[in-house]
Amino acid sequence: LELQREERSDYDPRARSFYRLAVDKRARAWTAPYPFYTTHYTGVTRTQPIYLGSRLHAVVTVDFDVNAMSSYLKERQLPGMRALLYASDGTLLAYPHGADRIAKLPLRSDRPLRYDDLRDPVLAAFFTAANRNASERLRLDSFEAEDERFLIAVAPASNDPGLPWYVAYLSPESYFLRELHAYGR
Repeated sequence: LELQREERSDYDPRARSFYRLAVDKRARAWTAPYPFYTTHYTGVTRTQPIYLGSRLHAVVTVDFDVNAMSSYLKERQLPGMRALLYASDGTLLAYPHGADRIAKLPLRSDRPLRYDDLRDPVLAAFFTAANRNASERLRLDSFEAEDERFLIAVAPASNDPGLPWYVAYLSPESYFLRELHAYGR
């Protein structure tokens, strides 16, 4: 092997938040969601300190592009339905319905993508309803947006308390119940 180039920097992983989190907890932990550098999409890091005896030997991290879940959610939604993965603070982790709108937003590096960044009245109404009726279990509910009633199903995405994430499916009531109304007629 022949060295092609060498770059010097003041980068020190020990100063990074994921490193500090692992050392402070002395156990495996999830970081809070954060924006990836070149996209609007949100990521998280799983971090774990490795000790040899009582001495810290290393911190191992794995980064996850949470938005990759969008394709999974999209495959599992019915036509006319919106699926989303979100954090309890309103961070959008995966939202296939908003992909075009997200791509047009200016890049941000100061915080992860939030639902209100999209200025979507349906999402705004959903998060108002979600905050009003927060639950730790599967929840079925409804809300009004844009002169239409939406049915929603919300469930925790994980049992891990370090991941306060939820999966929600939103469907216009008229679309969801169309077949029932047709049968009734």
